[in-house]
Amino acid sequence: MVGLSQDSQDDYPLAHTAATRMLVAGLERVHAERRMTQKDVAAQLNYKTSVVLSHMASGRVPIPIDRANDIAGVLGLDPSRFLMAV
Repeated sequence: MVGLSQDSQDDYPLAHTAATRMLVAGLERVHAERRMTQKDVAAQLNYKTSVVLSHMASGRVPIPIDRANDIAGVLGLDPSRFLMAV
């Protein structure tokens, strides 16, 4: 999962939330289906680097509620479900 071991994930309190699981699944799906990297996704979301997505996916930082619809759109997630999870 996004290059982190289970021990590393346990260090972050948001690692096991529904929103984080949905984000990771979305990132994995767009990578498998469209060959999009986290860097590609970050660029579409106008983030300067992909590290912000990595931090969200690991649960290190919360997913910003004001970006939930944008993230859902790029990753093909159900916007309502993702927003509620966030």
